[in-house]
Amino acid sequence: MHTSLDPQSKQPWIWRSLRWLGLLTFVIGLIRTAWVAEDAYITFRTIDNFFHGYGLRWNVAERVQTYSHPLWMFLMALGHGLTGEYYYTALVAGATCTALVLYLVGFRLATSLPGAVLALFVLACSRFFVDYSTSGLEAPLTHLLIAIFAALVFSPLPAKQRLLGMALVAGLAGVNRLDTLLLFAPALCFAGRGLGFLAWSQRMALGFLPLLAWLLFATFYYGTPLPITAYAKAFTGIPGNALLSRGVLYYRDVAIRDPILLPSLLIGLWVSLRWRSVREAGLALGAILYCLYIAKIGGGYMSGRFLTPSLLVGAILISRIVWTPRWSWLQPTMLAGGVALSLAVRSAPILSAKDFSTVADLDSDKLMTDGRGICYSHTGWLSDSRSIPEPDSLSKLLGFASDPDNPLIFFDGVVGWDGFMAGPGVHFVDPVLCDPLLMRLPAWNQTEWIAGHFVRRVPEGYLQSVALGKNLMEDPGLAKGYADLCEVTRGNLWSRRRLMAIWSLAFGAGKRGIEAYAVEGYRNLEPEQVRWSELPETWEEGGSVWNEDFHIVESGGLQIQLPTLQHNPKIRLVAGARAEYSLSYLQGPRTLASTVVSVGETSQLFPGIQSYEADVPPEAVESGYDAILVTPLKRRRSGIHCLATIQFP
Repeated sequence: MHTSLDPQSKQPWIWRSLRWLGLLTFVIGLIRTAWVAEDAYITFRTIDNFFHGYGLRWNVAERVQTYSHPLWMFLMALGHGLTGEYYYTALVAGATCTALVLYLVGFRLATSLPGAVLALFVLACSRFFVDYSTSGLEAPLTHLLIAIFAALVFSPLPAKQRLLGMALVAGLAGVNRLDTLLLFAPALCFAGRGLGFLAWSQRMALGFLPLLAWLLFATFYYGTPLPITAYAKAFTGIPGNALLSRGVLYYRDVAIRDPILLPSLLIGLWVSLRWRSVREAGLALGAILYCLYIAKIGGGYMSGRFLTPSLLVGAILISRIVWTPRWSWLQPTMLAGGVALSLAVRSAPILSAKDFSTVADLDSDKLMTDGRGICYSHTGWLSDSRSIPEPDSLSKLLGFASDPDNPLIFFDGVVGWDGFMAGPGVHFVDPVLCDPLLMRLPAWNQTEWIAGHFVRRVPEGYLQSVALGKNLMEDPGLAKGYADLCEVTRGNLWSRRRLMAIWSLAFGAGKRGIEAYAVEGYRNLEPEQVRWSELPETWEEGGSVWNEDFHIVESGGLQIQLPTLQHNPKIRLVAGARAEYSLSYLQGPRTLASTVVSVGETSQLFPGIQSYEADVPPEAVESGYDAILVTPLKRRRSGIHCLATIQFP
């Protein structure tokens, strides 16, 4: 079997023309679909903070690794250093990596022109492969490293040199995204056959030095070798069978949205395993392992994102099929069938229009999202409504002070665009991906969740602790864990105390305290009891919710015990704006009536404390009430459920 395509081979002119047509089809699809994902701006925020002297941090006050692709992050940082911007840098970086992939697949790895044509059309017709060839995420670099790895697998280099090159590329891929190592593991094992364990392990160790160096740096600088997003997605407490069931649904969703992806992947894997060629089998087994892993973790938030590496392996294996005259009729049949199948959906790259969007198709029960469909109207290259986010633009747009030394607190789970535009003067508490404490807790809802975006409940005292710079955690074990976490993420980088806190969070009392709270206190939703006389008498309209005299309304609610039985028909609720509350009027243990109030529906991003005069239900007025239970309902983005006081007009 040849390792590359002979340009002088006497192939029918039609296949040479089709190869260039496949490349042209891919380029047209790439132009029509080029976009940047909202999640990419999480990484861009870290890069922007780095260039402004705050270090590799997402919130400038904390050393927390919120990106899962260090190598891609460094590539984007290099690009930003040269260009001074992010959006076009991401598009060009993704397109450049993809161009190199297409060259390797279509001109170096394929063993025949028909194989090259089929592989290029598989990639050009796969909606998700084209989608994530831009997007600002790490996929293009992962694809390039896979293609280089495959070129080394099939190269005529001596076994020891080939293994060293493969190990180095796999190690870099691990720096780019750690879980992709599964793709490379079988081929690396097979490449060591006949070398002996010592020679194999020596070259593996040398090749993986970049990955080891990064893990050591991350452990020292961030306090953990893994990004906090790994905790967010792996330590959820959700049973494995539930995740696997969702993973099956993930594959079903991919089959609907990108009908060519799974058939092409299966054909490539089946043919390579049938040949029983060790080199092809190593790649195929790696792709199978990775696909099983994706199913085991429940798939992902963005439909199709995690299957493009395996698809590329399948396309490479298809490009290397050895066609005998008996089966040559399958070449045009597969090509025509694949193109027809891909054109069966309106989201096919070649068909996508500049107004492409699937936002209208979404509903609250959607288990995964169409990444490009949601973001394209905002960040699509050809979109008429394109609005490229600019760093630190939110403060200028909305007119609030941006002060990294005294940041505003933003409690939000959609932190890509918001975080990037907010700049260093806003500190985000993100219950989904990026918070260093919350991501160490289990997912709050164990039955209704979206893979990769598991929401955590905020523990009692946490928001106040972040805002006021004090350890106000109510649970003793969690207080210990939070103290260690603050030392790790905010303390002196070189102090012995910080090194001890890293150990405590990984193996000691800090880890045990957080785990004990997760088991014993996390799901305890007893309301906090407060006497009415303890509430402050004065407050400022529009004042900050972060006041030690005010009460953050936790998930269990806040029960205000009144001094006497009240029959007042009105109350004035002074509370955090942009938030909805339930007010229940009680007499002893009995609930008389409940109402829902919405405080401060204002366009201000940080409206602070606002007052709202509410009518007390007639049945509560008639019977008399001696307590009011305030529980949190919905909120709008920066809204905080906070009670300043209750007054009787």
